[in-house]
Amino acid sequence: MYDIPPAHPCTYFTGTTDFSDQSNWYHLITKYIPDVNEKRILDVGCDLGYLLKELAKIGKSAVGVDFRNLDIDPASGYTFIQADCHNLPFEDQSFDLVISLGMLEHVSDYELAITEMKRVLSPGGYLFLFMGPTPLWKYLDNPAHRKTIPKHPEISTTLRLLQDGDVMKIWNENVQYRLFNMDSFILFPTNPRLAKLFGSLILRKVLSSVLKFLERHNLEQNICLVYKHEFRRYIY
Repeated sequence: MYDIPPAHPCTYFTGTTDFSDQSNWYHLITKYIPDVNEKRILDVGCDLGYLLKELAKIGKSAVGVDFRNLDIDPASGYTFIQADCHNLPFEDQSFDLVISLGMLEHVSDYELAITEMKRVLSPGGYLFLFMGPTPLWKYLDNPAHRKTIPKHPEISTTLRLLQDGDVMKIWNENVQYRLFNMDSFILFPTNPRLAKLFGSLILRKVLSSVLKFLERHNLEQNICLVYKHEFRRYIY
C-alpha cells in the first residue's frame, strides 16, 4: 500500500511534505544555466532562501530580495535586501542569473516586474521564471491561494515580454522531476484516494505525457521557463 505522509496543499493537485526541499529547482537551474559558478545571482521573492542558500555555495555571488523584512541568518551565504520587485534597487546589467519562483502571480503588475528583472540582467544573462496558475486553470486552484493573486499570468503575455531572447519552456520537465525524484512531492494532497491511486508509476507516466501535450499547445497550468538575453528564437 502507498503510504502518504502529512502534506501541505499548494493547490488541489499538488502539495509538499517539506517546503525546504528545492531540489527540483536546483536540478533545473544547474542543468540549463551554464557556468553557474561564474554567475552573479539574484533571487526575486527569495522568501526564506532555501534555494538561494544552496546556489550561493556555487555561484560567484548571491543576493535575495523580498518585500518583507525577513530575518535571514548571516551565515546563509547571500545578501538579503528588502525591496519592491517593481523597482529593484540595482544598476542595469548587475546580475548574470535572475530567478523568480512562485512570486510574480502575487504582485500588482507582473509585466513590470519581469521588465525590471530584464533591466538588471547582463547581456547573455539568464532569467529563470516560475509563476501561475494561468487563467485557464485558476478555478481549479486552491481558493485560499487564488485570493492572493491579483492577476493570473498569461503565457502569451509572458512570451511577448521575452521575445527578444531565447526561451525554453520547462514546466513539464519540472513536474516530471517532482513526480519521479522528490519524495516530498504529493499529488492530490486534499484527496487521499487519488493520492494513493497516483502513487502508481504507470499513472504518473500517463500524467506526464498529458502535461507534455498541454505545454506544447500553450495550455500549461504554470509558466516555467528559461530565458536567455539577446537571442532571437523560441524553443518549445
